[in-house]
Amino acid sequence: MSQGYFVVSVRLLEDEKMEEINVPEDASGKWLFEEICCQQGVMQEREYFGLRYLEHEMLSSPTKRWIDLTRNLSSQLKHTYPRQVSFRVKHYPADPIVDLRLPKSHYLLYHQLRRDLISGRLVVQTDVLVRLAALVVQVELGDISAQEPLETSVKNDKHQYLREFRVLHNQTERLESLIIKEHEKLENFLPSEAASELIHLASSLDTYGIDPIRVKTKAYGSRHIHLGLTHQGVAEFIGNRRQKLYPWSAISWMTCNGRDFVVATSYQHPGRKKKCICCCCCMQDFFCHHKIIAYTKQ
Repeated sequence: MSQGYFVVSVRLLEDEKMEEINVPEDASGKWLFEEICCQQGVMQEREYFGLRYLEHEMLSSPTKRWIDLTRNLSSQLKHTYPRQVSFRVKHYPADPIVDLRLPKSHYLLYHQLRRDLISGRLVVQTDVLVRLAALVVQVELGDISAQEPLETSVKNDKHQYLREFRVLHNQTERLESLIIKEHEKLENFLPSEAASELIHLASSLDTYGIDPIRVKTKAYGSRHIHLGLTHQGVAEFIGNRRQKLYPWSAISWMTCNGRDFVVATSYQHPGRKKKCICCCCCMQDFFCHHKIIAYTKQ
């Protein structure tokens, strides 16, 4: 390879495909990001996507970070071995069916939500979880009537095709049975119809687009809670339930220095304006300043 270039491996959303790209030594994060967006056909809607990498600093646990588009790419990846980034949905649209104009953006959002199901990020009650999983099965495997039983299947067990098809983070036999029953209801659904329903249903959930960060705050004593940024604002979770939402319209300012995350809100009450400051100690050095700025500008 000619001098002045280095190779970056890019992990794509669909089927974990990998691309290797020769990057100029002086290239910024924006150069690689736009190169991938062009290849993926989503340059017109690139604001919804981002590049993520895993940083391995000495004596520290690996940390997931978003590529800063304004900074030199080589310097950002100097603690990354191998030099690898992942192309992911970064900002989840509020109303995907309306907001996303490109079919490819819909396609990529489907694959991101598919990943969120498998990783356990998309947390919901069982009936909704089963419906989402069944929709994935319909998109990728088709009608249940077209499924062939596994060679190892016993009699009356002909539909256990999910044994080799992972859909959920914690996929038990009980859940598989429920998914199969739900899948039966989707007979003759087109893959595009099932994918659209999944996107519509997922976007209505509290955990849609949430990348939870574990924090501590005086309000809950020593108990850990989780925060996440969404198109609605800053969400606060205890366990799997959203307890509070600080909407963007009520946030006066916020800041993060990597460990402490502070949100100042202002609410209009009858006759007066009520102000509140929430300060949290991040248990992970993960909140990315440029991500917060990007959300507040939306």
